[in-house]
Amino acid sequence: MSTGPAPARRRLSASARREQIIDSARAVWCRAGAQRTTVREIASEAGITEHFVYQHFASREEIFQLAVLAPRNEALRRLRGRLRDVVPGRVGALHDIHCAFLAELPALIPLLSAAQFADPVDGPRFYGSVLLPMLGDSMQASLAAMSGLAPGSLQMGLAIRALVGMHFGIALESVLEEESVNVARVAASLKWITGSDLGHVRRDGLPALPAARTVRPRVVPMRLDDMPIVGRKQLPRAERTAVILEAARAVFLARGLRGARSRDLAQRAGITEAFLLRIYRSKQQLYDDAVLKPLSSAFASLAMQTKALRSTTVRADIPEAYLRLAVPFFASYGALFVGALFSELGEARRYFHAALVPHLREIETTLAVALPGGVDPRVIRRAISGACWAVNFGEGECGGDRIVEMLTVLLKGCAAGGRSRLSARARSGA
Repeated sequence: MSTGPAPARRRLSASARREQIIDSARAVWCRAGAQRTTVREIASEAGITEHFVYQHFASREEIFQLAVLAPRNEALRRLRGRLRDVVPGRVGALHDIHCAFLAELPALIPLLSAAQFADPVDGPRFYGSVLLPMLGDSMQASLAAMSGLAPGSLQMGLAIRALVGMHFGIALESVLEEESVNVARVAASLKWITGSDLGHVRRDGLPALPAARTVRPRVVPMRLDDMPIVGRKQLPRAERTAVILEAARAVFLARGLRGARSRDLAQRAGITEAFLLRIYRSKQQLYDDAVLKPLSSAFASLAMQTKALRSTTVRADIPEAYLRLAVPFFASYGALFVGALFSELGEARRYFHAALVPHLREIETTLAVALPGGVDPRVIRRAISGACWAVNFGEGECGGDRIVEMLTVLLKGCAAGGRSRLSARARSGA
């Protein structure tokens, strides 16, 4: 059946056409990540031919610089500027920090996803060695004035990681749910969990981190060259499938869905590519079984454990109890979480809604039991989860047995039912 002639291409000035191509490229990269995204896909998004794109730009790299890197850098400059403008010691300084992050991060998240987090190795490295120090330096003076924590100390480093992670958690899920952030309303809910000025941290102190820290075992992205290749020996089908899934999970964490090749997946599992394709019809099916299903099962288990708190935990202690569940959870599943939700936001959004949101709502229902009126349980759950994720993400992770206690003191609302006990523990260093 004929659909009629294709609509004529709208005539634009050269500058307007360049802006259209840049906007289209940004949409594609923010949706699918930079890996494997082609100029042809950008042209299709813009409704023009690939040849026409090259009439306006010399290379894909030039478009990437203008569409992603330049606005990312500008957004980071704005955020740094707002954090540096916070006056140390001024009443409301912590509120100003909350507002700076909440105003800038939602637009920054897709750009970071396109520029860094599409690469599962470069993303954590950039976050831990570039982004986190940049933001920490911008607000360290204000945090020191409020909390009494020594600049450059391990405790200050953990406070920075947790606060940045709280806001990243809120912003990322807001992007995934395609909702705008009401800065004033979210900042008001954050006041419940952090207090108004971190004075409780100055009063109670944070437990000291031991010099020799232990890091919990967790899923960590590796470079392909560092991964062991499984030997090609005869295995029962169930055991062989488990080996394939473990090997595939490592490859996907190192390369992402788009960057992983069937040849690499088979080689790491110690089988031929043909044998792999006999078991899994597509790379997407293997990715679902190796990454997405384990992550959704893990969140289902976390939701069940959290729901059980309603019958086993004093109401006021539920936020702290959830924190104690969330720290080891994100230590184990943080890399899968980032890989599934941060590298390709278009696919991540569909997966997030279908597989994770029901479990997250269950957790929020439990947290709501312990929260005062006016405090949004979704904000609190995102903030706690983000803080727990952040202390285990990137280079220089803050693993160790004291992390839960430190976060519980730092996040004042989580200790609402146990303030005196935690204060005594913090002062004694026990």
